[in-house]
Amino acid sequence: MKISFYPTRVFALLFIIPLVFAILNFYSKIFIYITIISDILILLIGFIDILVSPSYKKVDIFVEDVYYFNINSYNLLKVIFTNKNNSNVRFFIKFDLDISFDRDYSNDIFLIEKDQTKEKFIKIFSKRRGEFQVNYIFLKGFSLFRFFNIYIRENRNFKIIVLPYVSKVNQSFRLLQRRIYIEEGLNLNREIGDGNDFEMLKEYTKDDPYNRIEWKATARLRKPVTKIYRMNNSLDIILLIDCGRIMSTEVKNLSLLDYAINSSLLLSYASVKNNDTLSIICFSNDIKIYIPHIKDRKDFNSLRNILATINYDFFEPDYKQAFIFLSNNIRKRSLIIFFTDIIDDSNINIFKESFSLLLKRHFVLLILLRDKNLFEIGESIPFKEDDIYKKSAAADMILKRERTIEMLKKLGIDILDIFPEELNVELLNKYINIKNKS
Repeated sequence: MKISFYPTRVFALLFIIPLVFAILNFYSKIFIYITIISDILILLIGFIDILVSPSYKKVDIFVEDVYYFNINSYNLLKVIFTNKNNSNVRFFIKFDLDISFDRDYSNDIFLIEKDQTKEKFIKIFSKRRGEFQVNYIFLKGFSLFRFFNIYIRENRNFKIIVLPYVSKVNQSFRLLQRRIYIEEGLNLNREIGDGNDFEMLKEYTKDDPYNRIEWKATARLRKPVTKIYRMNNSLDIILLIDCGRIMSTEVKNLSLLDYAINSSLLLSYASVKNNDTLSIICFSNDIKIYIPHIKDRKDFNSLRNILATINYDFFEPDYKQAFIFLSNNIRKRSLIIFFTDIIDDSNINIFKESFSLLLKRHFVLLILLRDKNLFEIGESIPFKEDDIYKKSAAADMILKRERTIEMLKKLGIDILDIFPEELNVELLNKYINIKNKS
């Protein structure tokens, strides 16, 4: 613990008194002694104020090791204070948080009475997803007479993990639920047959297999009852998420990677609700993480915690390595959804070769997240000479991008080329359409 004392304005104003006496010294030499005595008395009062002030070394602070926050919302951080002084203590509190969090939490003053232990819940607004290490807690306290501000730096190591909380960002989860429960969106293709998914019980007929008789229901109803199964139309979904340099572009304070992760959570939620299996591969210049077989609510909750720690970097993504990893680990026919963006045709040969192989076995959906700033510049009206150069450069990049997309479409790839804000709704509709056709 490090403690520093800094005089307040009130203490500084006390020195006006000896200053006045110092000026009067020009009229009478006796005031030089009064000035010195005044200075000594003020310094003595300050020293006494420090001595009789509560000791912040006797204030114990407890925080938990890990806190889970939701993005774009206020979250509560619990701190337990124990005051072992014989007097009350008052202070402000701050943490060494960066600009990913709003600082308005530090405006409240806390009062802990003598010999008291008190829980305080501090509201902190988190603006960015990720894992953040907090190393220090800072207190700003006051001396007894308020002549000094006391600054305390307390070593405390704990983590704040900000989770991607999609329902706070948009209404896509509600839309998804309406599509599932009102339209029966993902269960339209229920076919009675020799599948493995139980559908209902019905009265036994002579054409029903003998081994499907439900004996408990038969005993209860006192007549033969048999099980009916429906065909299993579940999908295996693979999400391939680019975490490279291009995904660092921000739209409305969220990076393209944040939008991709939010949509991945939405799709994971849908797959859990509809008996589909989902796997996620995050890559940049190397494979960052591989999360296989998300198929129940427990897996979905764990997925939020894992994806919270995935960040973009400023490397060029190694598409070839990602496709090789995908081919080596995914054998079963699957729906592959690839989140990225394309600026030009620099990687078109890798895409052609890899997608051609994937399309022989899998269905591929390529999601391209547009850089909104680029398109706004390309569509803007230039007023200055610099604006003309910017617009020309943006238009050239957009043209190369569109040519690349056309080449990929010729391979038979289904492509969603959209702005990030539109992603959740468009992806949801696409998923439901693919599901209904499976």
